[in-house]
Amino acid sequence: MNYLNIFYKKITKIRYFYHNKLKIFIVTFLLVIASMTFINLMVGKIFYQNISPSAPPGLYMISLNQKLSYGDFVIVSLPINVPSLNVEKGFPLLKKVQGFPGDSYFVDSHGLFIHERMYKNIPAR
Repeated sequence: MNYLNIFYKKITKIRYFYHNKLKIFIVTFLLVIASMTFINLMVGKIFYQNISPSAPPGLYMISLNQKLSYGDFVIVSLPINVPSLNVEKGFPLLKKVQGFPGDSYFVDSHGLFIHERMYKNIPAR
């Protein structure tokens, strides 16, 4: 009978230990969800999922008030509808920064030239 009592106490301790771990996990998970919802309401969307071929596909976190450099990624909204891509005005695209105001560039039939680097025209599909 003594062994059964010891066994029961050990089982109770183990159950109590895992029960507390589960409570901590659930509370932490709910706090993370609540925090992300609050940030989303106060700041706006903080994650962007890229599914277009305009940049590497994946999940991107938006960083506010950041100094931009060449090669950084930015989210831009399309200024017009593009029926050939089946997207409407305002559709967000992830693009790489290739130039800033004041940079010299020109466009001809071969493509776009920025800082003596050519970006070829891609024919429409």
